[in-house]
Amino acid sequence: MKVVGLTGGIASGKSNVSNVLRGLGAEIIDADAISRALTADGGRALPMIREAFGDSVFDNGSLNRRKLGGIVFADTEARRRLEGIIHPLVCSAIEERLELCRTDDELSKKLIIIDAPLLVEGGLVRFIDELWVCWASDEERARRVMRRDRLGESEAWGRIRAQSPFADKARPADVIIPTTLPKSETAKIVERLYRRCMTNWQAAAGGPNING
Repeated sequence: MKVVGLTGGIASGKSNVSNVLRGLGAEIIDADAISRALTADGGRALPMIREAFGDSVFDNGSLNRRKLGGIVFADTEARRRLEGIIHPLVCSAIEERLELCRTDDELSKKLIIIDAPLLVEGGLVRFIDELWVCWASDEERARRVMRRDRLGESEAWGRIRAQSPFADKARPADVIIPTTLPKSETAKIVERLYRRCMTNWQAAAGGPNING
């Protein structure tokens, strides 16, 4: 089984790259989706979040993500406290998904992508064979955050600066994927990476070239 880690900072274009890979046939393990499930109504993380941050981040029993985000992006210690709750649960869920992929004949033939914003910081690199990092300039990312999340400029920059700098994510990378090009151009880059990765994997395994 071939496992690639896909990461990048906030608004780095990672979701678009992930969607292209999904369309090419890769199996996506989405850490953000796992995190959202853990913090949805009835999610396993909610009791621990309530204990750590109190009732003020809840509205009628549901987690108010905007309120919680306002706290953790402004306070490093609060962010680490939240990460200490979420990361172990996400890692456990990813391990379970990987085990399912290993034991499923169809899934084990696919390129497995672990899509995680904190893949390097959270220690998920131990699960992967290659690391792909998405890149866009901080200025472009700030514009995307303001447009996507309807945040002011200072809030957008606060979220960018709260995360690890690009250099830290890129240092162990095997591939850097620029996402400031038109989406169609980025998609071509991603497709070439996918084909190269699958061809090399099949050649190393001594099997047929599944890309024809």
